[in-house]
Amino acid sequence: MVAAIASQKQPLHLFFGISELAEQNGDAKAARELSEYLGLPLHIVDIDPVNLLERLNFSLKDFEYYIWMLESFRPDISSIIEWSFKHEIYQQVRAIVPDLKVLLLGQGADEFAGGYSTIKITDLPDKETKLVNSWNEYKQQCQNQFENLGIAEKDNFFHLEMQLRLRSLQNHNLHGEDRTSASHGLEVRVPFLDHRLVGYLAAIPTELHQDLFWRKTIVRQSAIDFMPESYRERDKSYGVLPLTWQKGFLRQLVTHGFTEFQEKYLEDFCHKYVAESAHESFKKRLESWYINVQNDSEEWQESAIRLTNIMSTVIFNNLCQTRVQQN
Repeated sequence: MVAAIASQKQPLHLFFGISELAEQNGDAKAARELSEYLGLPLHIVDIDPVNLLERLNFSLKDFEYYIWMLESFRPDISSIIEWSFKHEIYQQVRAIVPDLKVLLLGQGADEFAGGYSTIKITDLPDKETKLVNSWNEYKQQCQNQFENLGIAEKDNFFHLEMQLRLRSLQNHNLHGEDRTSASHGLEVRVPFLDHRLVGYLAAIPTELHQDLFWRKTIVRQSAIDFMPESYRERDKSYGVLPLTWQKGFLRQLVTHGFTEFQEKYLEDFCHKYVAESAHESFKKRLESWYINVQNDSEEWQESAIRLTNIMSTVIFNNLCQTRVQQN
């Protein structure tokens, strides 16, 4: 929709991330057909996680770069995984159209317009996606989530969900996306997250929520003048990075980077921040986690997450200290 509207002002380049999932769910076919309908060139970006993992071969140097790129502490290793993935996408975009300066993204169309109203929440990233069949089922799912989080539903449930999604904007849709694209000299803009539009959606009366936000109807109706019905009414598809890919990232990072991390950072970090009496036990704990990963023990993934979280903390701390000393 963003491309359909913006292309009326000037010619654009379209980019689409191709993967096995995108071919299977029809997204790739729809992207090709829509680019022909709009008369705009479509550039394919390879985002197949398996191919990407084999090509990147993560190391400590890569890990240091991603933490530097994001300019923030990321205790959750999944954040580093996601933005390293996005980094490769922007790198391909820049290589395809070297003179490109600005990218328009469709992010935000889901968060505040009911784009997630049809998906069933699951704690398992690689579990088959299941859909919610009605607005009432969606409402019950949200209320269950609020209860699990210990949040009292004092407001309309969809307003409360908007508020929860608002909390993730800074790190996810805004900061992370901005820093990752900027590392390739690109500026990303997210029209659906314009504060005026978000405020407008938040002000819609409760009695209209079901009619406008179920299946993102308000966005679909807004696209009537810009896109054929077959594209407007396509069901939303959902995809996540496969759990096997996330495990592969963790294993590569620990296997290729921990020994070098020990030599480069650990002694100085312990001297400055760990009680002298705890030096050896701290080092042994890290070493035991590393051995768990190497030996593929039952708890290897938990050990890898703990280890990489500490690695990211130490690297970010060193980065901050270095900048202070330089200034």
